[in-house]
Amino acid sequence: MNTQEVKTILGKYKCRATTIRVEALHLLSNQEKAFSISEIEEHLKEADRVTIYRTLNSFVELGIVSKVLNNKGVTYFFFKGIDHTAKCAHPHLYCKSCNKVICLPEYPESYLNILDNYKAEHISVLMEGECHNCH
Repeated sequence: MNTQEVKTILGKYKCRATTIRVEALHLLSNQEKAFSISEIEEHLKEADRVTIYRTLNSFVELGIVSKVLNNKGVTYFFFKGIDHTAKCAHPHLYCKSCNKVICLPEYPESYLNILDNYKAEHISVLMEGECHNCH
């Protein structure tokens, strides 16, 4: 995704296209992997950690980026993609070899209907292992 496409996405979500936002979303959208804060910091050297956290969390709130927590407590951020739905109703697999986060099939509608009785706002399931390319 080029810089103009990134700015278009930010505009779609009524998010001002600051330099850090454009660079962060450009990084996430051009890689098929999830990034930890430390990895993002390495790429965005001119931004401090707090600014990066705020930027990524605003992306998460807007539904542009997802975040997942691995079993060691490390948060990873990844671009949802243009056709990724706002309400993420499927699990993900984190490949420990290549760091990709792969969308797995959606939960059955019968399961989601039961969750609606409980007013679930976010479903976060992260499986860890190896993707089919690394296995």
